[in-house]
Amino acid sequence: LAQHIGENFAELMASQLNKVTAMDVRAIRNGDRVKNGTVYIAPVEERLRINRDGVMFFDREIRPRLYKPCIDFVMEEVALRYGNQAGAIVFSGMGDDGTEGVKIIARCGGTVWAQTPETCIISSMPDCARNTGYVSFSGSPEMLALRLVQEISVLPSDQFENVVDFRSRH
Repeated sequence: LAQHIGENFAELMASQLNKVTAMDVRAIRNGDRVKNGTVYIAPVEERLRINRDGVMFFDREIRPRLYKPCIDFVMEEVALRYGNQAGAIVFSGMGDDGTEGVKIIARCGGTVWAQTPETCIISSMPDCARNTGYVSFSGSPEMLALRLVQEISVLPSDQFENVVDFRSRH
């Protein structure tokens, strides 16, 4: 989860989301390993990296950026690490951050979805994503969640043994 928030709010956001979601939500710590069924909140001031073993670590971000965290950079890291297994959902937000990341995920063979404008508080981020031509599905947050659960439920169980069954938790 990459969201434009203040530097000290990742832990609070994780705590709040854990109260209302079936997934385990946590702020990323240097050295955490990517685990299926877990939502990681990207750091604000540092560049998130993911090595070949799925271990996340931070580098100093030297590229200029308007937004923190830079969603384009987070998407780029996910695309470069996971290729055609990468995915992104662009939700309500202001600005065009994520537009370049959408292109990178799609060019690596990944999947991109976006929230529909009428269900957004501010639709410029999902609108910009759709304008790339790479968004393959749009819907309300509820529709996006349902579609995600449907997609996950058809994954080979031997490949994704730790995927959470969302329906059993809420």
